[in-house]
Amino acid sequence: MEEITLTKEQLEELKEQIKIEILAEKKISVYNKPLVSVQRKYWEQLIRINMGSTWEVIRRMTAYLLGYKKSKDIPETRFEEAANIAETLCIKVIEAFSKGDESNLIQTERKEK
Repeated sequence: MEEITLTKEQLEELKEQIKIEILAEKKISVYNKPLVSVQRKYWEQLIRINMGSTWEVIRRMTAYLLGYKKSKDIPETRFEEAANIAETLCIKVIEAFSKGDESNLIQTERKEK
């Protein structure tokens, strides 16, 4: 193995470059436009149901149904599928709460599978 010698200034410069690259990588996230458009479409209705925390549950459930732990893990190739699942869940939640029958929501989901 060949030994590389750096001056103190070069070492500090290299550290700074590495930091910048790592921070840039962490900031890169694929923007799931279809899922966000579903959120925007149903946001007002979901706010009335449970102050918006309902969307977080729908987002997590969508990822789980696709086989992922978090929605950020969903690959771009499955964005449309994720949006369709999220929209279906939004509609079911809104319908169940508008009827005042929250127990109907879970039973309906299980029957479809």
